[in-house]
Amino acid sequence: MKFVGINVEMIWPCQHKALSPSIEKLTTLIVDGCGNLNFLFTSSIVGSLAQLKVLEICDCKSMEEVILAAGEGETMSKILLPKLDSLKLKGLPKLVRFCIAKLIECPSLKVLKMENCPRPQAFVSTQVNTALFDEKVRFPNLEELHVEDMHMLKMIWCDEVLTDSFGRLKVLKVLNGKQLLKVFPSKLLEKLLVNLESLTVRYCDSVKEVFDLQAIIKEREAHVVRYSQLRTLDIRNLSNLIQIWNRDPHGVLSFYNLRKVFAWDCPNLKKLFPFSVAQCLPHLEFLSIGDCGVEEIVTKEERAEALTIIPKFAFRGLKTMVLWGLDELKYFYSGKHTLECPQLKYLNVFLCAKLQTFNFESQEIQEMIMDKQEDELKLQTPQPLFSFREIIGNLERLTINDQDAAMIQQSQFPMDLFVKLKFLQLQSFGYSFLNLPLNLLQKFPNLEQLVLRDCYFKELLQQSHGHDPVLSQIRYLDLICLPNIRHIWNQDSPFFQNLETLEIWYCNGLTNLAPSSATFQNLTTLRVWKCNGLSSLVSSSTAESMHNLATMIIEESDAIEEIVSSDKNNFQSQNEIILRKLTTLRLCCLKSLETFCSSARCTLKFPALGCISLTVP
Repeated sequence: MKFVGINVEMIWPCQHKALSPSIEKLTTLIVDGCGNLNFLFTSSIVGSLAQLKVLEICDCKSMEEVILAAGEGETMSKILLPKLDSLKLKGLPKLVRFCIAKLIECPSLKVLKMENCPRPQAFVSTQVNTALFDEKVRFPNLEELHVEDMHMLKMIWCDEVLTDSFGRLKVLKVLNGKQLLKVFPSKLLEKLLVNLESLTVRYCDSVKEVFDLQAIIKEREAHVVRYSQLRTLDIRNLSNLIQIWNRDPHGVLSFYNLRKVFAWDCPNLKKLFPFSVAQCLPHLEFLSIGDCGVEEIVTKEERAEALTIIPKFAFRGLKTMVLWGLDELKYFYSGKHTLECPQLKYLNVFLCAKLQTFNFESQEIQEMIMDKQEDELKLQTPQPLFSFREIIGNLERLTINDQDAAMIQQSQFPMDLFVKLKFLQLQSFGYSFLNLPLNLLQKFPNLEQLVLRDCYFKELLQQSHGHDPVLSQIRYLDLICLPNIRHIWNQDSPFFQNLETLEIWYCNGLTNLAPSSATFQNLTTLRVWKCNGLSSLVSSSTAESMHNLATMIIEESDAIEEIVSSDKNNFQSQNEIILRKLTTLRLCCLKSLETFCSSARCTLKFPALGCISLTVP
């Protein structure tokens, strides 16, 4: 049953005897946009909802509670919804509570989503409310909980809940809790982590820590280690987060099953993993840290018995590591250590000025240098993140800066060391590189995707470099923030001839994509965004070659007057441009655009075009 946009104050009568018998068979109820409803049910008819499995209430601007006590001032003793499986409350600005009762029991409830309900501080309201859920709520089979945009909520759980509630929770998503102080109470942490597999916490400005381990450590000391089932940890936009773990859970709680960790936009977060957690992450596959105040990824071990041992961090399952915009990051671990990532496929380190990403010497020479520095200077020398020789052989995707590139060019490496690399991103190349370093690309014989970001190249390649076999096998080219680039290539330099995808972003110096002699016979996707130096994209003769183009997206490029320009070298010829495979054309916010092609001798045909979007600025 579904009610949408009905402006009534009551759907069912308050008295049970006036109800239709059909309500007893009700399994699904969706109420959306009913702006005059203050409540949905009265307590007298709850007993008739024994078959209700799905309940959704959305955008009901006047609703204050879902179940209203039949008598004024009455507190219901127990509310039972025996088969309710899914409950969603969304966009209810006046909602204060679900109900007033001594107990609400939903033994079958698996999914509960509360979104954009800013006022509730308790699910079952009483005179004293300290948390959303307490001992008056029994949800023994709840598996997924979303708490989003609940601005007055300070705690999700109080210290005491019913023994059989929330122990099967697998997914917890907490977003935009302006006053939320804690994600988990310390006393319930172990109970809630037993089956939890995915935790997402974002935009909660008052949260200072995620896992409060003090109660667990105090009660259990170091007896039997419990294993958390947590697989995904997603922490973002927590402006006051100081630490994810407030204690090292060594010997008490293991996060052995972690697969994915995201930590982004947490400016006060200084360290990511406690020592014991980092030493036992064999299944970690994805690690992404960005725009945080992180100084070291693993906290220094201070226990006396461990100080004489060089620690090993074996991330044997790690496939992707992204470290982005970490201005203060100096170390993976501030002491001497070994880091093993034998399955690492993608490494992206960007704007981490204090971190040395690679050591280009052999492992033996590196250890000799570090030992000499520690013995003679008595200084803590930052250890590079990886030995380049050890890590590069398995990498399929790599991001490097100009210093890394210079070292790679100068060093002698076996030719087969780079055979697995298919994706290369060159970023932050300064004025020492005026052109794309072809001799660097030649070291990667199987390169297929090339990204250039924040580089000061004036042109990509010189004229004599046009037919290099490495360039001919590149299928994907992405240019991002290249302020000095004028041309992708010059006349008579037809490289990248097998290109399938070309994307260009923020290249304001670019005046044209290619000379009129260029062909794009394999290009399927062309996207240009915010390139304010372009007056047109391609010549008519180049456009004729684009037989395989399926998607063209041109956006926010202020100077573009036409997409296809007339061929100056062949202005008298008749051009028929047939883009047989073009299915998507999007031209958005192009202030100067007057026509697709101004030449009267040019005929355009797009027989497969199915999606066209034209947006004026």
